[in-house]
Amino acid sequence: MYPHTDISQTWYVIVNPIAGFGRGLEDLPLITKLIRENDIPYELVFSQHKYHVTELTVQAVNDGYRRIMVIGGDGTLHEVVNGLFIQQSVQSSEVTIAVIPVGTGNDWIRMYGIPTRYAEAVRAIREGYSFLQDVGEVEYEESQYAQKRYMANMAGAGFDATVTRHYEHYKAKGERGVSLYAKAALKAYLRYKPSGVKVWIDDELVYNDLLFSLNIGICKFN
Repeated sequence: MYPHTDISQTWYVIVNPIAGFGRGLEDLPLITKLIRENDIPYELVFSQHKYHVTELTVQAVNDGYRRIMVIGGDGTLHEVVNGLFIQQSVQSSEVTIAVIPVGTGNDWIRMYGIPTRYAEAVRAIREGYSFLQDVGEVEYEESQYAQKRYMANMAGAGFDATVTRHYEHYKAKGERGVSLYAKAALKAYLRYKPSGVKVWIDDELVYNDLLFSLNIGICKFN
C-alpha cells in the first residue's frame, strides 16, 4: 500500500483475481510496481465472490474514497458502476473511476482509447486524463420483483443475453480459452427460441412482436 493522509485523494484499487482468466492476479506485481513508481497513493482490495465488487464500491464511497481503480475487465467495471449508483453518500459525478485492463474483451476502454499497455494506462491515471460519461438505467422484473441495473457500455436481451449466460456458466465451471465465447454463441444459437417482447421508446410502443436479439449500447462498437 501507499501511505496518504487524504483518503479522498487515495485510489481504492479493486482487483478481480479471475479477470482475464487469472491475468489480473498474475500481472498484479507488475501493475502495483507501476502504480508505486508513478507516486499514486492507493489501497488494494480483492473481490472474493459474485457482486462483491459492487459491495466494495459502496463501502469505499461511504468510507470517503472518491477515486476507484479497477484491475479487471468489462464485468468488473460493470459492478463498480452499479455500486457507484447504489450508494447514497455523494453524487456519482464526484467519484472518478479508472481501469487497468486485464479482461478478455475490454470493450469499454477501447471505446475511449484508453491504453491497453499497463504502463501507459497508469501514466494516464497519474496525469489525470478523465471524462464524464452518461450511464444507462435498465429496469426489469425477476421472480416478480422489480430490479434495476446500470450500464456504462451496453445491455442485451434475447439471444445476446443468452450467449452471455452460457459464457458465464462455462467460466463458473472453470473452463478457459479464447474459444469459450464462440462455444457459448453456438450453444445459444442451437437452443434459443425467440420470445414475445414489447419495446417502448420515450413512452411510445415501437415494437410488439417476437424478438431474436436486442442490443442497446452507448458505445461506438454497437
